[in-house]
Amino acid sequence: MGTVPTGLMERELRKLYLQWIAGVSVDSTDLDAKLLSFQTRSAALISKMGGQAASLGALGDFPVPKTLALSPVAGVVYDDMKQAAISASITAGLNSKDAARQMFNAGMGKSYRRLERLARTETTNAYWKNSWDSVADLPLLVMLWSVERGPRTCQWCISRDGLVVDDTNIRDHPNGRCTLIPTLRSQVKYKGTLQPDGSVTMDPRWTDQKVKGAKAEASAGPTTAAQRDPLSGKSNPAAPSTAQAVHRSVQASTEDVASGMRAAEAQRKAMEKTKFKRGKLNADTGWDYDTEKSWKSYTEGGGREINNMLRDPVAFAKTELGSDEYFAPLLSKQADDLAALISKNQLTQDVYVARGVTVADSFNPAALKSGDLFADPAFMSTTSSMADALDFASGRGSGASGWTFITKAPTGTNAVAGADYQYELIFKAGQQQRVVSLDAERRIVYTEMIP
Repeated sequence: MGTVPTGLMERELRKLYLQWIAGVSVDSTDLDAKLLSFQTRSAALISKMGGQAASLGALGDFPVPKTLALSPVAGVVYDDMKQAAISASITAGLNSKDAARQMFNAGMGKSYRRLERLARTETTNAYWKNSWDSVADLPLLVMLWSVERGPRTCQWCISRDGLVVDDTNIRDHPNGRCTLIPTLRSQVKYKGTLQPDGSVTMDPRWTDQKVKGAKAEASAGPTTAAQRDPLSGKSNPAAPSTAQAVHRSVQASTEDVASGMRAAEAQRKAMEKTKFKRGKLNADTGWDYDTEKSWKSYTEGGGREINNMLRDPVAFAKTELGSDEYFAPLLSKQADDLAALISKNQLTQDVYVARGVTVADSFNPAALKSGDLFADPAFMSTTSSMADALDFASGRGSGASGWTFITKAPTGTNAVAGADYQYELIFKAGQQQRVVSLDAERRIVYTEMIP
């Protein structure tokens, strides 16, 4: 078992962030200087500590860089943090109780989480690259996917533990901490080879025994798309029971899901283009000053407060935000604006989207069964990135053991493009869904929306 050791870097980065935010007030006259100070110090920390963690991926004394070059995406994150600070300073006089609330409402916390996620992900990517570089001229070694079976490890990674990885372009998902373990080919207990699309194949170039196993699988007949798991693509050649046959007949194939998610991303980009018409907000698709402002608040702030209000308005009214004379009406208006915007936009093609959820007292996916109808009273944020959905299901690395929904959304379903960096499509509050099937072992629920 292995893990990319990013924990120390994450703790030091968060300590630096908390110290910095504590010293910033929304009426500061030198916000630019304060943010530049944080940017300089945090970038140096990530470069040094991220580089040290990534260098541990090299075999033996193979020379690798001891610092990490952060990608240009980091500049966008720092710009978002600056915008959040500016927004907080503008609204400071509007019934403000404290600076921290203004920073939170303006999206500062979410911008920081993006920076933390970027640092962790790029450290892992560099760790993997160093691993590959150090074994490039050692043909007797193969790389095996290795996970740490801890509370943060998701089912997606566990299903890949021990698989051969021979494509140097394959990487872990964002926020992932899995490693590659160099292993002598003769010592490998072969389970299959991971492909770039997430599927698993049996390579006949292994030992005679393994070749016989592959031939035995082939003799059982060709594996159809419906007999492969939509998440991993792994085949199951055993003769299915009646129940399994029914389950597979309603379960989408790997190709359908992959194609549908590509269609979802194309749909999201197309919807982004309809936001403007002749250089102005497109009123025909519901865009105006108010709806754009509410849309930004939801996509940049995560939408948690709005969705909490919609799911349980009575309980929310008892919270600090829900009882605030300024924020409560504001959130209610933002929910109305977003609902109006979504009602003016529809999908123009069938798509597949994914959504990671954590188990709660109010909603446990394990209790669902095929044919059930259900609807979340809140807005439904989805993604065309399976990695992002799995990340959400794991509670963003908090150790939560959640579920992943893979959902077909047909043409005509109301939706609007969400955050581009999350490949997000947002569906209306109360969007009804039907359960198609469940995979309890992998904690996956397959559903379809009812327009």
